[in-house]
Amino acid sequence: SGAINLDSIKRHLLTWIILSGAYFGSGCSSSSWSLEGRLPDAAHEGEYVYLFEQELFTDHPAETPTDSARISHGTFRFSGLADNPRVGRLALAHPQAGDPIFLHSQPVVLEPGRIQFLYEPEGVAVSGSPINERYNRLILQPERALRARNREIVRQRDSLYGDRPMTRLESEPFNQRIEALYRELIPYHVQFVRENIGNAVGEYFFFRYPPDRYEQHEWQELFGALRPEIRERYLAREAEKERSRTYFQESQKRMVPG
Repeated sequence: SGAINLDSIKRHLLTWIILSGAYFGSGCSSSSWSLEGRLPDAAHEGEYVYLFEQELFTDHPAETPTDSARISHGTFRFSGLADNPRVGRLALAHPQAGDPIFLHSQPVVLEPGRIQFLYEPEGVAVSGSPINERYNRLILQPERALRARNREIVRQRDSLYGDRPMTRLESEPFNQRIEALYRELIPYHVQFVRENIGNAVGEYFFFRYPPDRYEQHEWQELFGALRPEIRERYLAREAEKERSRTYFQESQKRMVPG
């Protein structure tokens, strides 16, 4: 009765190996993400949505998508792997002239999770993964509220002046109110960048605003927190732009007679 039961040990060992494989195998898939998008109507039914990789320091966004999905019953779906969070860009293959700008092109964070990407009348709402939840809370939700308030300002302006051309004196108060709305977004943007400055998401959104939209101390703080290689790439790009400006100015001077 005290003999070791080798068959029993083998069965337990095999069970442990299978369970361990399942555990570690599930860990390997922890970098997977899926994205389901939903459009508000059937205007683009049967068309395609493109997914682009969003790049830093480019004045010309990528023209070749990394993936595409067909819109069926108002929805589309993408999936992939992301060991580290990064920014993608969703764009309709054939946007129409009257479509809002966020249907033409809209960033989204690609990170592990089941991402829900909803097109609403005032903008995009995204959920289903940690950074996207913050993206929605700090950037997309304020943008949706801004569009609603912006539309109300335009309604008030049109109720006073109709379709006739406005003088600068008449239009300036409305323009100032709209500009003030956009300034309200900056603290939310800075907060989101600050939370993600150590990854590709924070880097992309940091450079999405030009330096003059930040307070000087905010720019210096966030720029200093970037990865060294990103700072070096930015400085090299700015130096190249300055050389190009100088060359152009000198060439213009040489063309002036006398």
